[in-house]
Amino acid sequence: MINVTRAMSIKAGGTSVADLQWLAEKAAGCENILELGCYHGRSTRAMLDNSNARLWCVDSWSGIDESGVQGRITITEDDYRQFLENIADIEERVTVMPMFTREAFEILPSGIFDMIFIDADHDYEAVKFDIEKSLSLLCHGGLLCGHDYNERWPGVERAVEKIFGDKFGIGGHQIWWYTSEFGIKIGI
Repeated sequence: MINVTRAMSIKAGGTSVADLQWLAEKAAGCENILELGCYHGRSTRAMLDNSNARLWCVDSWSGIDESGVQGRITITEDDYRQFLENIADIEERVTVMPMFTREAFEILPSGIFDMIFIDADHDYEAVKFDIEKSLSLLCHGGLLCGHDYNERWPGVERAVEKIFGDKFGIGGHQIWWYTSEFGIKIGI
């Protein structure tokens, strides 16, 4: 039975109940999950509370993008501490990686992730990069998905459509998703 009560108790973050439930359902059978962009851990909790998976959490917790530009949200060290508090009871299943995704991709293991959830930098080039790099980290038949597929975040929409064309689905409220079953061959 899916339960996102704990995730919903985390007020910060824009992940809707429908999106949390979708993530929880997809995480249920996974062994290894990668989350790019974690903020206070709302989606992290939804996935962990509904699976036995090990979760790698990558976030700079800096509020700036990788080129040094301040994003829409001001993030402080207090946000990082809040994330750690929100996962404290299940920290043994979490590998916290406080760094940019570009740094993480250099050290993350290839081909082991059943599920990868992208909700980091929403700029077109950053989303495109995160998608392309994530594909090599998925195990065969793995699920690649991301948040904020909507007009408020045109960089997300544009990157997803550029890479996948019409070979992706929409789940929950605003989650895009892709699996190798769609048959896309992407040269990385």
